[in-house]
Amino acid sequence: ARLSKEIAEVRQEVAGVEARLSKEIAEVRQEVADVEARLGKEVAEVRQEVAGVEARLSKEIAEVRQEVAGVEARLSKEIAEVRQEVAGVDTRLSKEIASVRTEIASVRTEIASVRTEIVGVEARLRNEITVVHKEIVVQTRWIVAVMAAAAVLIPVMLPVMESIIP
Repeated sequence: ARLSKEIAEVRQEVAGVEARLSKEIAEVRQEVADVEARLGKEVAEVRQEVAGVEARLSKEIAEVRQEVAGVEARLSKEIAEVRQEVAGVDTRLSKEIASVRTEIASVRTEIASVRTEIVGVEARLRNEITVVHKEIVVQTRWIVAVMAAAAVLIPVMLPVMESIIP
């Protein structure tokens, strides 16, 4: 947009110069016609001067047009470079976005896998706790049974053992 504005300003300036120069040429021609009417001898000199002015102005116009063409070419090149840079950045960002999306999908998959693993571990722990609890209950029952048996058998067995072992 900035480059287009500069081009438009230069073109407007060229148009202004052309209009001013055309106006000057028209004024000079009018003066020549007036002078021709009044002064026959000086007409040739003035015509020669007008031709020189026209040649100079034409040369200036050509130079300005050439300068405008150079500015337009430079600005077109800069625009192309900027577009190329933008396309490069756009491509790089698209690749990075795709990579991030892939990583996010991978992390989500890992999270689901870990959740499944956690559920399995929790189930195994509950199962093992239940087995340990049952084993504790069985061992406790055995201990209580042995203690009860010992309480009953010791008074009965003590006299027998004393008679066997002197």
